[in-house]
Parts: sequence; structure tokens; C-alpha cells
Amino acid sequence: MRKGDSPLDYLPTQYICDFIMSITDDDGQPVFDGIMYKSAMNSKGSNLAIFYPELFKCTYSRTYEVDKIIYHKKVLNRYR
Repeated sequence: MRKGDSPLDYLPTQYICDFIMSITDDDGQPVFDGIMYKSAMNSKGSNLAIFYPELFKCTYSRTYEVDKIIYHKKVLNRYR
């Protein structure tokens, strides 16, 4: 979440993740360990929602300080 986000903005995403996490095989074992989805902040980026962190191992990380974000916009529909 970002500073100005409302927790309600994430309700649909949370519902979808909870549903996917609840899917099990015939033995009652989870089918999915997490999901990967396209980033809304970076068109080339991806995000992970990991359901069971103990199944994953971090092998590399870097820390960045963001000093500037630039947004560009364009009109998609013009109404007259």
C-alpha cells in the first residue's frame, strides 16, 4: 500500500488472493504457493503475493532510495 491508499482499495485483490489460496487438491493440499501479477507502478515490473513464505528463499536483494517519480498522462477519450 502507498501512503494515500485506502485499505478498501485492496478489497477486491484480497478477495481474489484468498480465493486462490483456498484452492486445494484432492488431498486437501494447497495448489498454489502464491501469484505473480503485473505491476501497476512499472510497466516492465511484476509483483508477488506469496501465500507461504516458508517455501521461498531470498537469494538476492538490493535497497533503493527513490528520489523522483514522474508520471505522464494522455487523454484517451475526448468528449465535446
